[in-house]
Amino acid sequence: MLQSGFQFSDPSAPLFMVYGEEIPIFLAIGAVLAAVEVFLACKDDWRLGLIPAGAFFVWAAVKCVVRVVRWGPEIGDLFFALRMENIPTAVFLAAYAVCWIWRWRRSARQADKSRSLDKTRIRDL
Repeated sequence: MLQSGFQFSDPSAPLFMVYGEEIPIFLAIGAVLAAVEVFLACKDDWRLGLIPAGAFFVWAAVKCVVRVVRWGPEIGDLFFALRMENIPTAVFLAAYAVCWIWRWRRSARQADKSRSLDKTRIRDL
């Protein structure tokens, strides 16, 4: 089990700890999730790309509620944890926006080519 993350149980311990041996695991999981996000964001249905971001947001919110019930941390620490755990959500939303803009520009270029072909066909008549 991964040990990195927020530590609320011991007030003398640092709030957030990352163990070096777990970094490759985080990087591999992040690469796979980024590939899934790009794949879903490039689909025709616009809602599919929002699934990973929504899932991470809900997961972070649930974890914060559990922290409040279980440990009762200070509200400042809780907001800090919520912001830090929503970094993947922000990254997924940024990747979704880039893919959406790329798809929109591609479709605009295709529409422009189609219009120019239609003009050529009209002149040929």
